[in-house]
Amino acid sequence: MQSLRRFVVLVSLSVVLFISTPSFAGLIGDAILLSHRFPSENNVVESYLVSVENGSADARGFGGLYLANPEDKQILFNFFGPFLFPPDPFNGHKVDFIDTKVKNVTVSTNIQGWDDSRLAFADHNARFNWAGLSGNSDSYLYATFEQDDTHVLPEPATLLLLLMGMPFFVVQRKRFQK
Repeated sequence: MQSLRRFVVLVSLSVVLFISTPSFAGLIGDAILLSHRFPSENNVVESYLVSVENGSADARGFGGLYLANPEDKQILFNFFGPFLFPPDPFNGHKVDFIDTKVKNVTVSTNIQGWDDSRLAFADHNARFNWAGLSGNSDSYLYATFEQDDTHVLPEPATLLLLLMGMPFFVVQRKRFQK
């Protein structure tokens, strides 16, 4: 009887510790809207609603200029050939409907003239303004997202914890019936 109680307590404690461990979700499984906008941020030229997957199955080409490939914690932009974006107020890419809140975005690129003033992000979107930039077929821009989505495991874990505690109550009931 004593060993059963110890077992129930240890299992319950293990489950509680497992449940309370924070996990950081990425973009995998999220629905996001990828869109090229020109000549202003409000004018959508081309857009795709995608469910983010590992690999290139969710990659989308935009106007024969570049490929946007969302991954777990980043979006990879690879350019197809020589390009020159006209210097309009906004000529670039916007990522919308990210299911979790964006805390920070960092950019790694080899595009001459890029600086962080061309990047803007809010809770659920990021904007990359390529107005006036030029490059060639080996040009890339990789945007890495940090998400403010620390959370604990949802309802299934709570249900599991309750179900694991049930044998304890059964044993207690039988004990009091004697």
